[in-house]
Amino acid sequence: TVIGTKFIANRCHVNNLVNETGSTVVLAGGTGGSVFTNCLWVGNQNVNFSVTEAVNGGGGEVRILGSDKEDKYDFVNCTFAANLNDVTTLSGGVINARVGTVDVKNCIFATNISPGSRTSGASDIASSANSVVNISYSIFESHDCLYCPPDGVMNLGRGIIFGEAKLISSTTPLRFMLQYGQYNAPY
Repeated sequence: TVIGTKFIANRCHVNNLVNETGSTVVLAGGTGGSVFTNCLWVGNQNVNFSVTEAVNGGGGEVRILGSDKEDKYDFVNCTFAANLNDVTTLSGGVINARVGTVDVKNCIFATNISPGSRTSGASDIASSANSVVNISYSIFESHDCLYCPPDGVMNLGRGIIFGEAKLISSTTPLRFMLQYGQYNAPY
């Protein structure tokens, strides 16, 4: 269980990896039951420095690779803002659910960036055929911020809002710096 932790300005370098690309946090086999409550994820980067694209799985600020679909992961009252995922194939800009069941409740997703399109990824949450994503009482900028393949499961429950999150501090300057490479995170 992780409570009240701030993940700020982390940078992960992705170098032409296949299947297992980088993330700020990777939850792999044996991590089922992980819970993130009241956490803040701001200004994190997954940057592809390879000549060719990283493929099959992408990054994501949180990459979920449980042992099977029964492994459960919860995100409650978390804010994900101005994160950059510069890996285009099957990328999830914030939560990349590859294997496991992910419950997202009462979370805010604002100005996250991923060059993936609706057919290959999303800026906020991406799922796969081996995952189930349940979302309720959360805010996203648009439907395009979510991706689920035809053989995957993404359940949009009650209280989903698609629109601009009204954050106390604007993420626009940070988003600009991330998107145009004028950001030097400590690492």
